[in-house]
Amino acid sequence: MNTFFAFFILLFQNHFGNFEKAKAISIDVNGNIFVVDEENCFVQKFSLNGDSIISIGNCGWGDFQFQFPKDIFAKN
Repeated sequence: MNTFFAFFILLFQNHFGNFEKAKAISIDVNGNIFVVDEENCFVQKFSLNGDSIISIGNCGWGDFQFQFPKDIFAKN
């Protein structure tokens, strides 16, 4: 993991979300920031200024459920 992403994960984990284990981030073409929480099995979307927009997922095998997600890629 490079230093840039490590900084953002630390920033979001400590200031913007209720993360147990923030694992990865991705930024889409509109500047929205997506943060993956591996321990709680969800993805949280933030606006560029840090406002929480939506949180999806939980642990499991069904729709919108994840098993310890480790990465994310936001596509335009």
